[in-house]
Amino acid sequence: DVVFVGGPVEPTALLILHDAESLGCSDSSPAPGVFVGGSAESFEQVLLSSASDEEDRARFRVFSGYSGWGEGQLDGEVERGDWLIHSGSHDLVFEIDPYEVYDVALQLFFGANDLLPYRVKDPTLN
Repeated sequence: DVVFVGGPVEPTALLILHDAESLGCSDSSPAPGVFVGGSAESFEQVLLSSASDEEDRARFRVFSGYSGWGEGQLDGEVERGDWLIHSGSHDLVFEIDPYEVYDVALQLFFGANDLLPYRVKDPTLN
């Protein structure tokens, strides 16, 4: 499988997004049914679970690095309107082709917020 680029901070650090709630990991949950971990234990448990033939085997995506902000920086960007905020979901993370997630998330956001006057025409310019 693919290792995705998560951001410029600590590019050699690996993080795993997974849906293996039953593993009892202490990984944090940024959205319902989605967990993020970086420990060797998390990787081992998720990879073992994903290799099973069971219907409820774990699904995951691995990222190298992450994005980070200084204290108050992200809050300021949100207040300025630099970010479109929409809740994440298990389906958005694991059910959609990873190269289409941005477009689907925009459709979900603007479908729920039809009154907004603009959309980003080319997100690669951000």
